[in-house]
Amino acid sequence: MPTRCLFYASNGHGLGHLIRTLAVARALRASKPDLDIMFVTNSEACQLAWREGFQVVKLLSPPANFMDLDIPAREELRRINRGIVYAVLKGFTPDLVVVDFFPLGQIGDMMPLHSHAARKVFIARERNAAAEIATHAPLIESLYNLVLIPHQASEVDGRKPANVKTVYTGAIMIRSRDEALSREQARARLGLAPDAFTVFIGFGGGGNPAYDTVQQWVLEHAGAARNWTFAVARPPLLRSQSTVAPQGATKEISYMPMAECWTAFDAAISTLGYNSTAELLHHGVPTIFVELAGGLDDWAKRAGRIANADAGLPIKAFDTEGLQLQLEQLADPARRQTLAGNARNLVPANGARLAADAILEIAP
Repeated sequence: MPTRCLFYASNGHGLGHLIRTLAVARALRASKPDLDIMFVTNSEACQLAWREGFQVVKLLSPPANFMDLDIPAREELRRINRGIVYAVLKGFTPDLVVVDFFPLGQIGDMMPLHSHAARKVFIARERNAAAEIATHAPLIESLYNLVLIPHQASEVDGRKPANVKTVYTGAIMIRSRDEALSREQARARLGLAPDAFTVFIGFGGGGNPAYDTVQQWVLEHAGAARNWTFAVARPPLLRSQSTVAPQGATKEISYMPMAECWTAFDAAISTLGYNSTAELLHHGVPTIFVELAGGLDDWAKRAGRIANADAGLPIKAFDTEGLQLQLEQLADPARRQTLAGNARNLVPANGARLAADAILEIAP
C-alpha cells in the first residue's frame, strides 16, 4: 500500500496557504510518484487542488467575522469541520499529515489530529515563525515531528521551537523559474499582445475588499501619459463584479497559477504578500511593491529587505508622488534589468523541493 499524505490548508483573504501546500505536494509527487496525496481545506478556491491533480475535501469556510459570532454558532462550525476532519483521518488513514499556518487549524478544525497516529509536519510561515512560534512552541513540540519554515533563518532571526526538528527551506512557490512558460507562450495563454509593454497589476487572492481601493488608485495614476498595457489580475476569491473596465490600455486577466506566466510581463505592481512577492522576485519581474497597513505580516520589514537588496521598488499605499517616481524607474530599461537580476539573486531557488526532501526523510 503506498504511503498516504494529507495536507491541511486554511485561507481567509488570500490563497497563500493553499498555494504553498500545493507547491510542497507537487514536489513530493515529483520525488515519490506513488505517494497518495489528499487535501482538506476551508479555502473557497479549493478547485486549485483539483486542477493540480489532487483529491480535495472542502471544509466549511468560517466568515471573516467568526469571532463576532455567538458561541453556539462558532461551536457549530467547529463541530462540523472537526467531524469532517475526523472522517478523513479515519477513512484515508494518512501516514503523513502536513498542516500549514495554524497548529490545530484555523478554528480548531484539526483537533482530531491529536489522536491520529502519523508523522506530522507543521509549516510555520513568517507570522508563526517570528512572534507566534514562541506562543505555539509547546503545542508544536508535543504534536509535530518536523517544522518547515519557508524563509531563510536570517529573515526570522533564527526563531524556531527548541525540541523539534526544524528546516529553513527558503521561499516555497508553486512554480520554479525552470517551469515557467516562454514569453510568447505566456502572452498567448493570457491573451496579451505579443509586443506591447505590459505591466501586471495584482492585489492578493480577492478576499479582502479593501484592496480594490488600492487597485483603483494605482490604475488612476499609473496609466496617465504612458503607452503601456496594464494586465489586471482577477483573483479567484473575488465575489463582486469586477471594477476593472476592459478598455484602452487596461485588460483583465484570469489565470492560475500565475507563476507559470510571469515571463509575460515587463514589470509589475503588487502587494507585499508572501506568495506574490516571492514569485515576482524569483522570476525576476521588476516590481513596484505596495505596502499596506494593518496586515498580519510585517510588510515594512519585507519592503526594507527588498529595498536593501535593490531587488524591487517598495512604496506606501496612496503615496502618489512615490508611485510616479517608481514608475519612472520602471520606464528605464537598464534599471529594469538591474532590478530583475537582483530580484533573482534575492530568491534564487524554490524551497518546495527542500521541504519535500525533509518530509520524505521522516516518512514511515
